[in-house]
Amino acid sequence: MGGPFGETAVLIDLVPFAQEHVARATTWERDPRVHDAVPGLEPESLEARMDARVSPGPDARHFALVNSGGLHVGCASLFRQPECVSFQVYVGPEHQHHGYGRRAIQQLAGEAARWAPNLPIVIRVFADEPGLFELCEALGFTRRGHEHTRYLGALRPIYVMSLDRLSASV
Repeated sequence: MGGPFGETAVLIDLVPFAQEHVARATTWERDPRVHDAVPGLEPESLEARMDARVSPGPDARHFALVNSGGLHVGCASLFRQPECVSFQVYVGPEHQHHGYGRRAIQQLAGEAARWAPNLPIVIRVFADEPGLFELCEALGFTRRGHEHTRYLGALRPIYVMSLDRLSASV
């Protein structure tokens, strides 16, 4: 069944991020669509960022998004903070618009609710990604405000969206 962005029902697994995922994730962040959008990107720091995801601390969980064919299609992270559980999702450019982001958000929201059941669930969406913002709204997230975050050396505006409770759509 297709969604509002043309996705089909897809299956993915949230696999703990491991050393075998570092090279692929680093390649995505070197993609010109990412690199050109982020002034000051230092490619040599990418491996270090990805290596750090292999052994996170107690308040972070990092995943590779693996489709039903065993292909690594993206990455995701959960962060437990005093006021919320936040998460981020990245789907490789060649795998976007196939439903992987939708499925990952749905699965991560459920994982966040199990990990910290008494905390609100928050996702931060870059302001220059209107499709992701609309997808989060369709899944029941509400815009709570905006802030700026440093991403790969550049300060970027983001929307803060929260999910107050899980619904049937998530």
